[in-house]
Amino acid sequence: MTPQPAISVDDRCPSCSAPIPVDPRFVTWCPECDWNADPEAGPPVTPTSWRAKRAARRWERHVAAERAAAERLYTEALRETNPYRRRDGFWPVAMAVAGMVHLITAAVAVGSGWLLVVGPLPVKAVGVAGLVAALFSLPRPYRVRPDEWSPSRTEAPHLYGLADRIAAELGVAPVGIIRFVPALNASFDRVGFRRRGVLNVSLPLWEVLAPQERVALFGHELGHAVRGDIRRSLWFVSAYEAVYRWYGFTDPSTRALLTVPHLLTKLLLLMLYRPVERVSQRAEYRADDLSVKVASSAAALSLMGISTLGADMAALLRRRTAGFDPEEGAALWRELRECVASVPESERLRRLRVSALRPPSEFSFYPPVHLRVRLAGERGVERGSVDFPEREVAAVEAELAAVRDRMAQAVLTVEL
Repeated sequence: MTPQPAISVDDRCPSCSAPIPVDPRFVTWCPECDWNADPEAGPPVTPTSWRAKRAARRWERHVAAERAAAERLYTEALRETNPYRRRDGFWPVAMAVAGMVHLITAAVAVGSGWLLVVGPLPVKAVGVAGLVAALFSLPRPYRVRPDEWSPSRTEAPHLYGLADRIAAELGVAPVGIIRFVPALNASFDRVGFRRRGVLNVSLPLWEVLAPQERVALFGHELGHAVRGDIRRSLWFVSAYEAVYRWYGFTDPSTRALLTVPHLLTKLLLLMLYRPVERVSQRAEYRADDLSVKVASSAAALSLMGISTLGADMAALLRRRTAGFDPEEGAALWRELRECVASVPESERLRRLRVSALRPPSEFSFYPPVHLRVRLAGERGVERGSVDFPEREVAAVEAELAAVRDRMAQAVLTVEL
């Protein structure tokens, strides 16, 4: 990788007079007192009216409560010695609400069928509408078919071999499909009624990662295959999708009579979302733990640090869109690696500090990144249980050569 540029430390913080690193490409800030760490936040506004003061106090209490909840969940995750623990207190709540949704769907289907059998003609019309609504609510697990972005096991035996070793170490079933995508994030999904595992890997992200960081990436995503991640449960996901369809179908902007059903559907959607928020954040901590286990704390921490550079990577790819030659695919990936390597440590640290300074996001499936980094560092795993030696790295690079060339053009044609 290209060495990082020299950074002047002649400037001093106007707040505490400590030396501060300066790089014209990034925000100038003070690691000692956090001066200018989050320039987007703007200066604090002092309320003047009593209503504004009351609103400010209410907001401060809300932020304090959200921070306390995030810290409690972090403490619970830190004390958790078994990352394979399946449930927490919100898991049965979420599954029970999902069960209520399925019961509503079944009741609508049975009741509509009964109206079709015994009711007069106008009532039969209601029965038909009810059956259509029930059919509209049935689960529709999507399928993923192998394509040019998903090499088969025959075409990429070493790539699948790495994924299989990590899956075996985590105690999960081997992945069915590894699919490379142009987006800047990776994910693990279960598709179809057989819940086949699909590992979606960002090729731009893959290209900038070191070997053990790639192990950490696979470890984190396959960590979501461990039982207990409610977002991969067909029972819950089908209920959530059904309620989401109801919410759109009962939009009162089309008919005022749908106002009450719309409000009830909104309440049901909130009842599904709030429990899954806590369960999903715990699942992210667990996936981080499993990533540390297979790759090491250093590799997992480095992966998290690179994940904060998504905006820089997207900006480079957008700049390269104009006049890009498909034959220069290798140059694109090389430039992307150089871009990531050139981000100084002070800027990476600043982005973690921004995570700590800003209020935790509401309705987020992810814990604050600075708490995830702190947890991975606390684990202190010096050597992971899965190695990715150089000879395998070279073999995987050769297997992905064709995908890499095609993806170079695809990456620049999507909106990042």
